[in-house]
Amino acid sequence: MSIAIGTMMLAPGTAMPSDWTVQSDKGDDGWTRVAQSLAPLLREHTLAATGWTFSFRAPGVATTAYGLNEATMFATAMGRLVSEVLRQGCNTVEIDSVTKHRFLGLPYLRISGHARDLHHEVPK
Repeated sequence: MSIAIGTMMLAPGTAMPSDWTVQSDKGDDGWTRVAQSLAPLLREHTLAATGWTFSFRAPGVATTAYGLNEATMFATAMGRLVSEVLRQGCNTVEIDSVTKHRFLGLPYLRISGHARDLHHEVPK
């Protein structure tokens, strides 16, 4: 398994703008990958212009998973990452990096990202 840098993933049940498209593959955890063609700054302006708020949480979140099976390491690390995003009260995560390492011969995978919160502002 792998995931591209900059990929955004939405929690199950999260509403999203109508011009966003969903990638065909959902994660095992039910999170939806969003296919984005816009540059981040343009995406922010487009969302704001249509009444959406896409807040950014700092600092980023990172998780590590050890193991011999790459698919299991990936699933474990992603599960920990989305759990932390939900703990922060957010419904979206934007992937910053995915790196593979070894420590004393044992492989591990580190995934980092930023928790984000996507919601539509209802006009008053």
